[in-house]
Amino acid sequence: MRLGIRRKLIGTLILVGLLPLALSLVAILGLGARLRINTIHVSLRARANTYAHEIADRLQAELDRLYLLAHLPEVVAYTREQDVLAAGRPGGATTRPGAQTRRIEASWPKLPDNAAPLRMILHNPIAERLRLVSQSRHGEYHLMAADRYGRLIAADVKPTTYFQARQAWWKIAVAPGCSGYISSIVMDTENHHAAVVLAVPVREEHGRQIYGVLKETCDIQWIQKSFARGVIPIGATAQIFDSRANTTLFSVGRPLVARGAQARFLKNRGRMDGRWWRELLRGPILGSAPVTFGMGLQVGSGRVVVPHWNVLVSEPTALVVMPIYTIGRTIAFVGVVLIMLLFLVGYGISQREIINPVLRLRQAAGAVGRGELNVRVMPEDQAGPTFFQHDELGDLAHDFDNMTRQLQRNIHQLERSDEAKKRFLELAGHELRTPVTTIVLTADLLRRQLNVAAAEGGNTAEMLHALDIIGARARRLDKMINDILKLVQTDQFAAPLNRTTFDMRALILEVCRDQSAFLAERRQKLDLDVPAELPFFFGDREKLGDVFSNVLTNAIRFSPDGAAIHLAAHKTVDDRLEILISDSGCGIALQHLDKLFEPFQTGEDMRHHHSGTVEYGSRGLGLGLAIVRRFVEAHDGRVEVRSTPQGTQVFISLPLTLPQQTLPDSPPPVAVGDFSDI
Repeated sequence: MRLGIRRKLIGTLILVGLLPLALSLVAILGLGARLRINTIHVSLRARANTYAHEIADRLQAELDRLYLLAHLPEVVAYTREQDVLAAGRPGGATTRPGAQTRRIEASWPKLPDNAAPLRMILHNPIAERLRLVSQSRHGEYHLMAADRYGRLIAADVKPTTYFQARQAWWKIAVAPGCSGYISSIVMDTENHHAAVVLAVPVREEHGRQIYGVLKETCDIQWIQKSFARGVIPIGATAQIFDSRANTTLFSVGRPLVARGAQARFLKNRGRMDGRWWRELLRGPILGSAPVTFGMGLQVGSGRVVVPHWNVLVSEPTALVVMPIYTIGRTIAFVGVVLIMLLFLVGYGISQREIINPVLRLRQAAGAVGRGELNVRVMPEDQAGPTFFQHDELGDLAHDFDNMTRQLQRNIHQLERSDEAKKRFLELAGHELRTPVTTIVLTADLLRRQLNVAAAEGGNTAEMLHALDIIGARARRLDKMINDILKLVQTDQFAAPLNRTTFDMRALILEVCRDQSAFLAERRQKLDLDVPAELPFFFGDREKLGDVFSNVLTNAIRFSPDGAAIHLAAHKTVDDRLEILISDSGCGIALQHLDKLFEPFQTGEDMRHHHSGTVEYGSRGLGLGLAIVRRFVEAHDGRVEVRSTPQGTQVFISLPLTLPQQTLPDSPPPVAVGDFSDI
């Protein structure tokens, strides 16, 4: 597909305009998304850190209050008293439930509030204090106390079980060296809410003896309220994630169902973030912070067992980068509009400054190629209209005009030189023809006189022989002059062809009859293949007769005596007339074929020519085939020569310019090989 300069220029302008815009948009969107994601990531991490500190501070404060409550003298005294009572029961006191404990545990779910065991638990000094603490916090907290053997001794409300030694919080709290316990988030069976269990062993201030355990069940609705105060956007999530258990414990907003986000957190929790492009492609944007309960948190003199929590705050990637995409669309719209305006301005300037001058130069070059040498691209006077400015294209136009002027001068000079040459040849031919004619006439007159003298008995043999030589040389010179004049007349500045409509078959047969004497002299046979329906032709009959005569004469010259010469003519399907003349001579050397149609080219030394004779192998001046080619090309035809050591073929092709028609009374067709009518 050929692209013009206008399309190339349009493509270049579009490429130069849209490619930078596209690259700029990619850079803006990429850098904007990176900045936005990093900013949101920092914001989410700060929010997660705030949540984590709030959770840690709240639970640590609750544990401190529970510790103070567990070390009140009356709490310690009551718990010690219950231990003594338990030790005095039959069978002693152990962490294994006795018969009485099993009976109470079995009847516990259906035990009424006024039953003696339950009344002792709910109505004692410690229970009253625990109830006051619970009521002051609007029921968000429930407290209970158990002795060191796991038996329930006080509670603000009836718990679900009586024997606590099997519970994890009790086992951890009474373990050696433990002074406090904060559980992970569990389901509170009493209230069916998620809760956190805090437990503190009851002992004297500086003693090591454990008398019991004080437990607080803390409803975590306050965590949900804390998360809600952080203004969670639509689609965002805040959750508590247990990194050891690899599970989500609590979530506000739409929970992270994509395991990839949690896996990414676990992979990057050492630095708490990932690469921004991963966040963009995989989403969501994640911020995290560990819930740290102080450096080496201790309550009293022992260690505190705490959970391994992380607060994860996330926002969907689409929600984060939406402002960037909005800005990108705005920039793209404004950029495209601006580029279109600049494109129209640039196209107008390039149309005026580049395209129009180039098209003008192209038109002028085409006109010069057609021979119109008077075409100019620059005005002759400065006041005329012009497509060119004072730039490189203007210089090119100026040089183009100078070139056409110089070319026109050279052509005129060549025409004058050629005209002078033609006049010289015409004059030379005329001046040569005049004495030759005189020689021929004089020789004929002298021959007649000698014939008269011979009739009277005189010896005139030598004189007659001399006159024959004079006549032969004169005829030879006359043939040479005629060939030169024909060659001159075929020049491009000569008069046009004298075209008429004639019967091509009749012309070919006429040429063959003219050559019949030479054929008979050489005892050669001419095979004709010229159909009767050969169409009429519109052309110069005389020049085409010279064409066929010259080619046939060459075939006679270079074919051995007694050889066969073939001439065929026919019309092709593409409305052309083709003539083939072939001989059976020795062929033409390959190095001579290229120059065969040039004037004075015979393949041998010009000084050894034999113009006007048809002896085997005789050569003329080398003008015959030059005349053939010029006459054929003047008819828009072509001529080719194909030669082998077995003979030479001359192929002539002429275009038919008239509708097919034949003479009404055309002679009967001549059969191939039949030459009896010549």
